[in-house]
Amino acid sequence: MTANEPRTDNDPPSDHRACQGSAVPLDATAAERRLGRVPEWELRQGHLCRSFHCGTFRQSLALIEAIADIAEKLNHHPNLSWENKREVTVVLWTHKMDGLTGLDFDLAAEIDAAYSALQVPV
Repeated sequence: MTANEPRTDNDPPSDHRACQGSAVPLDATAAERRLGRVPEWELRQGHLCRSFHCGTFRQSLALIEAIADIAEKLNHHPNLSWENKREVTVVLWTHKMDGLTGLDFDLAAEIDAAYSALQVPV
């Protein structure tokens, strides 16, 4: 998958109705309980967030590509922020549900695994 293509005012809005399938929003207690499965992530204002530090610019690009592949596979698309060449921040929440669902935590776990696979032992 390639990076987001620029949109114009004439482009139709993205259709994210299929993103969540039959996802059900989690209450705060259920979200806290699931947070134990992805310990490096944190809950901030109803969003699941984590920043990933990459050793090189190339690793940052590889992580973004891996996240794109995982998101396509799960049909759930995260918000990404690229703070600098070596810092990738991921924010997850299910916009259709206006909250977190189990799919967000599944995506977080898969992103963690992809990040671990990209790390070069020192």
